[in-house]
Amino acid sequence: MIARDQLRCESRVSASPIWLRLVDTFTGLAPVGPLNVHVEKKQGGTWIPLAVPYQVSSSGDLGFLDLGKGRPGQTGTFDVRVFVTNRSTVAVTDAGDPFVTATVSMWTADVPPTPTPQSVRFLPAPDYNFGPGVPLLSGRVVDSGGDPVDRERVSATEIVRSSPVVEEAMTTVDGWFRLPLRWSSGPTQIDAVCGSLTGTKTITLPGDLSTTVTLTVT
Repeated sequence: MIARDQLRCESRVSASPIWLRLVDTFTGLAPVGPLNVHVEKKQGGTWIPLAVPYQVSSSGDLGFLDLGKGRPGQTGTFDVRVFVTNRSTVAVTDAGDPFVTATVSMWTADVPPTPTPQSVRFLPAPDYNFGPGVPLLSGRVVDSGGDPVDRERVSATEIVRSSPVVEEAMTTVDGWFRLPLRWSSGPTQIDAVCGSLTGTKTITLPGDLSTTVTLTVT
């Protein structure tokens, strides 16, 4: 049986004007471990911290309690941005940003908001715990000047049972990554993308798993 207070809380969350679906790209499930959720509100040309309660379901849905709820007749909008971080991963929104930006319209209990869910994907960082037995390619992404590239998406695509399967990871500020390659063998193309900076390298498995590769993006 669900307690009355829990039902009331679930009802409040369902009216959240921002609804985020959090997915760990390695497992396809909700991120494991504690999440850090930080909300900011735009005031003039400045982003200031905004304290707002939130709730995360076991399936990884994140909603906010009463965000933008006003009194009857109260109207207006305000801009917010939401950062969600999880240990040993790098968060990426549908737009490729590290945070979600949204315009919140004031609402009342009789006309609750109906948000469109947005995804926040958590790609493995170099220190991600992949577990035993997972083939991993270690490497670094640099630009044409040899400088490390932060937040570069590194991926490999294979066809499994007639469908494409993508393995992916993300670089951190030092350019390092570890890419899982559970479905690959022999010559394997590795792609790196971050905005206009792209690069490709072909490796050979399993031999190159014992080396450290460098991808140069231009």
